[in-house]
Amino acid sequence: MKGKDQYGLFEVFRPGYMEGSFFYKFTYWFKMVFWCHFRYHALFILIASVMLVWLVCDLFTDNYHDLDYVVAGEQLVLSEQLEELNGHLLETLDDVDGDGKVTIGQQMLCTYDDGSTDTAYVNGQKLGVTFADDNIVLYIMDQDLMEFYASDGALAPLADFGIVSDSTYYVRVDANKLFRESKIPSGNGWYMALKVVNKERAKDEKIQTKYREAAEIIERCMIS
Repeated sequence: MKGKDQYGLFEVFRPGYMEGSFFYKFTYWFKMVFWCHFRYHALFILIASVMLVWLVCDLFTDNYHDLDYVVAGEQLVLSEQLEELNGHLLETLDDVDGDGKVTIGQQMLCTYDDGSTDTAYVNGQKLGVTFADDNIVLYIMDQDLMEFYASDGALAPLADFGIVSDSTYYVRVDANKLFRESKIPSGNGWYMALKVVNKERAKDEKIQTKYREAAEIIERCMIS
């Protein structure tokens, strides 16, 4: 019998090159020819295929919400508390996309660093990435993060949306009834702001509707 390195890719299946059943030849071919010489290629193709399928599914899966917001700060807010807050927000939120349903999506990114994990760093990176997502327009963050992103030019002036406030870019909201009833811990305080409106967002009417809805929520949260 020829050595395994002497066989071409499909040579073992040709008549006269190896005796035995098809199953025997296939087993030998898979172990000694294909897997021996092409396992890294196969693994790469498999991983690439899985990633491609995931990407296509993500692109064609409808993840649209009538409101998307991010909560970020050193104080952790539980998902149950955010769901409670969502219930209050849904009372006045309109059906932005006209699908007959009003839905809310949210992310909680805790940036408290206890030195034991990289969670705070990772969440900080995720927070920065959200500013590139046009569907997210509303932010609830602690004062340190608000000051950072305001100085970075990432927040929209509240006056652009008709919101009257002593602060240019954000307002404190944790003392509001909605937050109290949702049992959201105040920590060092929570503030609301809107993401800056770039040229693309300004031209998208659906996103502009989201901005108007978010601005109304801010005004609502300014009332105790």
